[in-house]
Parts: sequence; C-alpha cells; structure tokens
Amino acid sequence: MIFIGDVHGKIKEYFHLLRNLNQKSIQVGDFGFGFVEVPESWSKNHKFIRGNHDDPACVKHPNCLGDYGLTKDKIFFVGGAYSIDAVWRKAQQYKYKNPIWWENEEIPEKEFKKILDLYDKEKPDIVVSHDCPAEIRKLIIDGPQYRNRTSDGLLSAMFYEHAPKLWVFGHYHKSFDQMIKGTRFICLNELEVFDSNYELV
Repeated sequence: MIFIGDVHGKIKEYFHLLRNLNQKSIQVGDFGFGFVEVPESWSKNHKFIRGNHDDPACVKHPNCLGDYGLTKDKIFFVGGAYSIDAVWRKAQQYKYKNPIWWENEEIPEKEFKKILDLYDKEKPDIVVSHDCPAEIRKLIIDGPQYRNRTSDGLLSAMFYEHAPKLWVFGHYHKSFDQMIKGTRFICLNELEVFDSNYELV
C-alpha cells in the first residue's frame, strides 16, 4: 500500500503521482474538498480519508474510505482532526463565499466507543489517520500543544489499547519517521509518498 501526504488542493500534482503508481494508495486527508473542484471519481485503487481542512461531506465521495473503519487490506483508518487555526478561520469566514472551517471537523465523541471497540477487536497491523496520538504530536510540535479530543482522546486511547506495527498520518506538514513503543510512526509532508510494502519490515 502507498500512502500519500496532504494534497491541499494540488489536484494536478496528486493525479500526476497516481499515474506513476502501480499499486493501491491511501491519501491521508486535507485533500482540498470545499476549497477546490475535485473530480467526481477516479480509480477505486486510490482512496482518501478526510482531514480537518476538508468539507466533512466528502465522506460521500466514492473514493473516500469514510470516517473510520477497516479496509479490505486490513488497514484501520480514522479521519478528521482539530484545526489549530479554527479561531482565525471563523474570524475570516466573512471574506469567503464557501466555508473555510467546519464545526464537525472532528469525529463526534459519541462515536469513540464504537471506534475503540472495532479497533480492539481487529487489532490491526497498520493504522492511517489524519492526526496522530498526543504522545507523537508532542515529538513533532515544539510550541503549544492545542489539546483536542481526536489526538488526546481517541487516537491516544487507540495507541494505549493496541500498538500497531505501522501508523501513518499527515496534518503537521512535516516528515517524521520514528519507532515508538513498538510502532513505526510516519508523518508525511505535503504530497510525500510512503510505500509500506517496500519499507515495512
């Protein structure tokens, strides 16, 4: 499986990447839904999860995996995240015709138990999410931590419950690759590519 970092509306660049891939891919969110025009569909081999800077309605797109679940390849996925720039986005909304921030950017807390129960049942080897557990976030961000229910709540609870072999995420616009408590955490920069088939030992 190939994992692709945040697209941020760079649709042409994303599809150029896909033309050079000969296997399935999952894009880790912040695709650009709500900000740019996105094709109605493309090859079913190439999926995405939603980020905090995607219109949550994108889960209806045929190439979206959904808010959470397990793929046919046994990869556990979780979409959504908290926007550290939410206050700014709400203040600047009047300048834009379409929303630039969504109140339901994070998965509702009422869904957490179902997600954790499924995760505990499946105990996947690979997880892909837009954000990461708070323990990992603290290694990536030097400044304010902006505690939130996705990173500090759901994703940290998942990591505590079961440590997968690989956890891939985006959101922070940085490259990061570190083994932590038995899990290899990979943060992908914008449009960065990671081939788990080749690099996962």
